[in-house]
Amino acid sequence: AFEKSSGHSVTLTDGSTLTVDALTIGGSNITAFVGLGPYFIDGTDQTNPDAIGLEIVDLEFGIAMFKQSGTAPQPKKFFSMIANADDVNFLGLPTSDSVIFDIRDISIGVNKALGVAAGQPVMVNDFSGPGQEFEINTGGGNSLTLDFGGESIRASAFVTLALGDFVFLQGTFAFEQSKGQTFKLTNNQTITADVITIGGSGIDAFVG
Repeated sequence: AFEKSSGHSVTLTDGSTLTVDALTIGGSNITAFVGLGPYFIDGTDQTNPDAIGLEIVDLEFGIAMFKQSGTAPQPKKFFSMIANADDVNFLGLPTSDSVIFDIRDISIGVNKALGVAAGQPVMVNDFSGPGQEFEINTGGGNSLTLDFGGESIRASAFVTLALGDFVFLQGTFAFEQSKGQTFKLTNNQTITADVITIGGSGIDAFVG
């Protein structure tokens, strides 16, 4: 789905509001392949067993690009993306019961300002407040909602890794990089910092 619209009022992370034009691109129920194909056997809907590469199953994504409305000499620009997929499979690699690498329930998100000069404060769209969410049409009656609270790059997935009887690791892992977070120090001084977080849940691990 492709949509171009104007006159949207968005709230920035400093609390100010801005009128923007928006361009959105979305898709859903997508199977994607990157590698050496063809992915399908010619003339059929059967997967080619000789294909080598990366297969992404049931991908849904939404991309939104925003530009400040009007005739400002340096209009503010913003980029947001959210994507989810059920599975990522590695096709054509040697298979073995002793080596398992499986990735599923993948989620990726990006919320950034574009073209900010060095040393200038970075203000991005804040979609976290009531009524501030932004919906992206992904086709087929589906949609994704942007809900970022600041500048962020994030990813999460359920991962299974097994190497014979020696290594087993399974659980949900998440990574997030955010900017402009405010912290209060023990001397009551307030600072702004960039933050990287890495987390996991429901993890089973064995090495031995």
